[in-house]
Amino acid sequence: MISRDLLETLFSAFSIERWNDHPRPVRLVEMDKQAHKGIIAFLVARSDGGLSEEDLPELAEALVFEFLQRVVLTDLKPPVFYRLMESAAPELNRWVLDQWERPLEELSPELFRRFGAYLEGWGSRTPLRAVTGAANYLATSWEHQLIHPLAAGLFGAAETRRELRARLEEHMTVPLVRHTLLRLAEAPSSRTCDFVDLVAQLRFQKRWTRIPRIPETSVLGHMFFVALLGYLLSLELGLSPRRRAWNFFAGLFHDLPEVLTRDVISPVKKVAGLEGLLKGLERDLMGEKVYPLLPHQVAADLRFFTEEEFVDRARSPQGEVRPCPEEEEGDRREGEGWTVVDGRLLDWGDKFAAYLEAALSVRYGVKPELLTEACESLREGYGGRPVRGRSFAYLFDAFR
Repeated sequence: MISRDLLETLFSAFSIERWNDHPRPVRLVEMDKQAHKGIIAFLVARSDGGLSEEDLPELAEALVFEFLQRVVLTDLKPPVFYRLMESAAPELNRWVLDQWERPLEELSPELFRRFGAYLEGWGSRTPLRAVTGAANYLATSWEHQLIHPLAAGLFGAAETRRELRARLEEHMTVPLVRHTLLRLAEAPSSRTCDFVDLVAQLRFQKRWTRIPRIPETSVLGHMFFVALLGYLLSLELGLSPRRRAWNFFAGLFHDLPEVLTRDVISPVKKVAGLEGLLKGLERDLMGEKVYPLLPHQVAADLRFFTEEEFVDRARSPQGEVRPCPEEEEGDRREGEGWTVVDGRLLDWGDKFAAYLEAALSVRYGVKPELLTEACESLREGYGGRPVRGRSFAYLFDAFR
């Protein structure tokens, strides 16, 4: 069972500020960093020399586990964290497991067991951990490049820069790391670096732009939170590890076109005929601006994730995509080796994430009328809507 405590702890990453001992041109939070890391990890995994498709369930699980670890260790500065992990990893990981034992045991004892096993393997050199490690430092490096002009004169700034470069150089076997180091040296590099930069800009786009809220949330962080919800709902519904992973990554990319169109508010989208025009424009712009930056397989994956993001669909091994209007059709195609994404599940997760953004702000005392009306509308529209025949109305009720 997905508990209120679990969701509140996950959501707290929207309030966890990064680099808070440095001057920052914008607010940098943990949820956004984890989203950027997850997107980079998928990009590395699906590029030449990355992971096989059969490894994606483990990659999704690893990204979830590393987020769970980080969200309860946020008070540790990265240099302190890495030194402690080198000298006292068992003790630190035992403490992490103690924080998560009750909510994860309530959700899935098997997931909690696997979380413990993953933490025990911390420091091991495997292809999976090479991908997540490289993605972590690439996302951190992007943040550092943003703040460095303001922080360059501070005591310790040069050492921080050297340490981060050294961490990146530990992952030189990853092509994207080599291209990033070339770019940092102002040398010609891969266009894939442009994609990494482009998607990071989604952290600058605030959701609910016309309505004050606490905490503010970005489109980038929202994408990762929907990915987490997609994973948790898939787990609760007993879906296969492979399907959980594809739902996670589909959630992670579901709002990617907004990097080109911005976050269009729902009332505008509902104007007669406008939603279809916006979708067509998104497809055109993605084809012009985004897909040319990516390897062919990654571009195909992003089309699958974004063009009908809230429709149940399946993709054959040959790349044919078909909608699955009936749940049984998706289950059947999965059994035949197709890749299945549960778009309606992600739609529910997207709206529940919006509800949490509104409801928690109301609880914190920032509750303009439009926000309270949005809470009621989302609860009435989705609270009673089942997901694959299962009601999750109790989650809406938990935050009333």
